[in-house]
Amino acid sequence: MENREAKGDQFTDSFAKVLNRHGYGFQFSVLKKADELAKQNKSAWRLEACEFPVEVQGAGTRIDFVLSRSSWAPRTARSPLYLIAECKRANPALSNWCFVRAPFKHSNALYDTAFDHVIVESLIREDDGLRSFARETFTSNNIYHLSVEVRSSSKGDASGETGRAIEDAATQVSRSLNGFIQTIFRAPQIMEGCASVDFLPVIFTTAQLYIADIDLSQADLQTGNIQLASEAIKSVPWIYYQYPLSPGLKHSIPPSNQGQSIATVLQGEYLRSIPVVGPSGIEQFLIQSSNYHLA
Repeated sequence: MENREAKGDQFTDSFAKVLNRHGYGFQFSVLKKADELAKQNKSAWRLEACEFPVEVQGAGTRIDFVLSRSSWAPRTARSPLYLIAECKRANPALSNWCFVRAPFKHSNALYDTAFDHVIVESLIREDDGLRSFARETFTSNNIYHLSVEVRSSSKGDASGETGRAIEDAATQVSRSLNGFIQTIFRAPQIMEGCASVDFLPVIFTTAQLYIADIDLSQADLQTGNIQLASEAIKSVPWIYYQYPLSPGLKHSIPPSNQGQSIATVLQGEYLRSIPVVGPSGIEQFLIQSSNYHLA
């Protein structure tokens, strides 16, 4: 009996570890918080679907969940907005996600500035049908361009460490975003009565988020090293990650705004703003984003 009970406890522990590693509990905890805020009328986000299957350029995936803020939702009179969510439970050993600004971005933004535009993708109706559109929305001083994972004091998962969790999450949510846009394009009845629909890819994570207020162009040319003072590092609840997605992740819908330069092609075709939201920022982000003015 004792061996059977011990084996049962071992199986239970293993089962829980696998569930935790896959992040299912975290995913549905985020959804529960979104549902609570909606029922309290603090947020206009409403659940559309969980584990929604999409495909882009022959690669299939499932979106963790899709929320919508429709034009008829409380306190909004704007185009429908879909939130495409990727939930990422970070490896405890690499659970410090750190972000910095790039001092140079492209020829339309040569000089460092504390403010940048949040870029959101839309589908818009034109005379010849639906077209995609990269929309420069409001400015924010919470936009960062480069990311690294920094080791913590916690023990890591048994599956090992890759150091690519941020990149993998950004790739996954970008594939989900473009696959979902492709889905709406193939089902235009969903846009019935709407001149446009906006899409916001979001990464929710258990990682602790940090920003560093440094100028990377001040690195030593002989060693490539940058000096970083502890007072330059700050813990934050969430940030915008300005992410240049790969052409292999893009949908096939023709763009409305054709780029006339390398910089405008980069911004119009590939650069997208991905909110990365840590545990302490989930409620704040859901409330704030449900009131976004994107026009």
